[in-house]
Amino acid sequence: MSKGLALQEAKLHTIETNSSALIDSGALGKKDPLHILHVDDDVSLLEVSNQILSDENNFEIDDVTSVGEAFKKLEQKTYDAVVSDYEMPQKNGLDFLRELRGQQREISFILFTGRGREDVAVKALNLGADRYINKNGSPETVYYELADAINKTVERKKAKQLLVESEIKYRTLVEKSIQGTLITKTSPLQLVFANSAMGKILGYSTDELRSLSPLGIAGLIHDEDKAIFFSRLETRMHGEPSDSSLEFRAVRKDGSIIWLEAFANRIEYLSEPAVQGMFLDITERKKEEALIKEDADDWVRIFNATNDLSFVMDKENRIVKVNKRTCDFLNKKPEELIGKHCYEVMHGTEQPWANCPCKKAQKTGQSASSKVDDTHIGMPLVVSVSPVPNEKGELVEFVHIARSLQEQKS
Repeated sequence: MSKGLALQEAKLHTIETNSSALIDSGALGKKDPLHILHVDDDVSLLEVSNQILSDENNFEIDDVTSVGEAFKKLEQKTYDAVVSDYEMPQKNGLDFLRELRGQQREISFILFTGRGREDVAVKALNLGADRYINKNGSPETVYYELADAINKTVERKKAKQLLVESEIKYRTLVEKSIQGTLITKTSPLQLVFANSAMGKILGYSTDELRSLSPLGIAGLIHDEDKAIFFSRLETRMHGEPSDSSLEFRAVRKDGSIIWLEAFANRIEYLSEPAVQGMFLDITERKKEEALIKEDADDWVRIFNATNDLSFVMDKENRIVKVNKRTCDFLNKKPEELIGKHCYEVMHGTEQPWANCPCKKAQKTGQSASSKVDDTHIGMPLVVSVSPVPNEKGELVEFVHIARSLQEQKS
């Protein structure tokens, strides 16, 4: 039987059976058609293949009879897959594939040939073909296999491309971040990823960080913080709940100590469990906190050292801070005075007295003072009250200073 007659019989057989058993088009699940470029020097075969594949699949197929024409088509249009014969004049299917991959075109490529030689299949796969399918056999089997190969190779290529694009976006985001990023495995302890910001924070190159031994990694953590840091790392690795962040001291390559704040979560890295950590250098913030604490400690020392009866009140005249002199004089503990109204402590009354400087300071926003003779504590006083605004300029606290007139006379 001639090749052309065999093709015509295959076509008739396919049309009569409506090709319902050949290809499960419902399994495709794609709204947009796949664009296929079919290259074969046999026009009759192209006609049969086009009708069989197009009728029962979501394919749009363009036909060409040579490799030269194929490259012209590829310049004009984007295709999801190429189906190519092996034996063609001028350039065969392997030449086509070799040139295609040489141009860095990663389009799905299926060698669809009547030659059954194993060496051709091996060469095709080595050159980057996605599938090798023999034309010989029943039309049902051959075209089912071809359609299935097209769908699966295109799906695989698209999934791979999406993965590559996702990784590129992730790496771009991570590399441009001012936060340091580390991905750590614990069995054995290993830094498998470090971004440039992390290298800058610690004074290492990213390659140096990734090549650190377990002992070298441990050396990045201050001795006093090692226990809590690695305990937290193991907790994260096992997916157990932990504090949202951790502040710890790190050791830079030059030996200097810095403060870092870490946020971590468990991830899968190359199909294995790992911990991804984000790190912020908070050294300057820690210095500022230390200065603020030092200032606060100084203020408390001065506040307690003064010989006046001093305390700080809120807008409702309740005592919020009290100095040691007041506590000693009244023979009270701080907790016995804090929360009480100043007039309750100083005058033993339930309401402010008529000439109360607290009321005047609250009303005018200016310091006020007054002489007080009828005090609950049994001595005349000079009382001064000064408002203390917050960052927004709101008057939220008032400093109350009471000085004994008897002590002044003496």
